[in-house]
Amino acid sequence: MTISDSHDRVGVMLRRMTLSSVDDSGDLQTVSGRTFRTDQPTGIARLLEFGFGSHPPEGSQGLVAALGGRQDRLVALGIGSAAHRPRGLQPGHAVLYDAHGNAIRLFGERVEMAFAGHAVTVTLRGLEITAAGDDVVIVVDADRRLVLGGDPDEHPIAKVITEAGPALNVWARTG
Repeated sequence: MTISDSHDRVGVMLRRMTLSSVDDSGDLQTVSGRTFRTDQPTGIARLLEFGFGSHPPEGSQGLVAALGGRQDRLVALGIGSAAHRPRGLQPGHAVLYDAHGNAIRLFGERVEMAFAGHAVTVTLRGLEITAAGDDVVIVVDADRRLVLGGDPDEHPIAKVITEAGPALNVWARTG
């Protein structure tokens, strides 16, 4: 092997890939894509973390590593889609998202979830839980009251009446 051969081999050990397809039917997820203009490897093992899985959309970008410099031992790393990636995260914040706009955002002591246009907000220490969508809002406020139908600071509320009498901690919007 000449120095030139060795240099070429090292140069192709790690390269960028544009994803063209994903096969999620086997024990390992495999991907195919384009790396160089004429290079379109298939059946590349995609390494995923335990407890997390995804099926990135076509056109996503990632890296392909040739283990030991061998083209028959390719693995895909860090595949992401710039078109779908949420932006504006602050240091220490995280988000789990998909290509359809659904997201779970972790902001310190706050968790926000958006599913098909409906929002849910959870604040852990302040005990606030809000679910919004189609004018339905549920709030657990600082007084540990479950409030149905709206924010008690914005709408009048009253205790919910049950067969046994007024509920202790369940309130509902009255107006």
